Amino acid sequence: MGKFLELATSKVRILSGSLKRESDIETVGNGKKLPIYADTGLLDRVENFLTQEEGVELSIITERPIDLPPAAKLEAHPLIERVLSLKKQGTLKGQFSLRQLSYPDAFIKSFGHHFAVMDQDAYRLETDTDNAKATANFGRDDRPKELNHFFDVLQKDSKDTLILSP
Repeated sequence: MGKFLELATSKVRILSGSLKRESDIETVGNGKKLPIYADTGLLDRVENFLTQEEGVELSIITERPIDLPPAAKLEAHPLIERVLSLKKQGTLKGQFSLRQLSYPDAFIKSFGHHFAVMDQDAYRLETDTDNAKATANFGRDDRPKELNHFFDVLQKDSKDTLILSP
């Protein structure tokens, strides 16, 4: 995901399970879990992307509610905390949207794969969610256009969780 945010010029779209702060899979040898949406490097790339130019867009749709400790507020998620701080500081130049699928069961039956799309140029498509396997392609495929269209359809049937503009 970090590479998409680093290379994108206008739009990054992500369809995720729940924006997990860390992986369910332990890293080899040390028993610690791999950070995902709590990873400092990823959060820095999100910040760089959303503060680089006016008009950029980071849109996320989750299948389930985002990964939070019990009784925690939305702001307790590291990604949300970082984006809200950009808005508060006045450095947010792009749009950030977080939505949740209204009908996740229908999504699972019809498609069932999480994905990310960078502009119209690249995509990452999960092929095995349980084992975190995915394929990625940069610039040699029509799949980004198809996934962007599918994202548009899903976005219309999703509930707004957080929408931020400059």
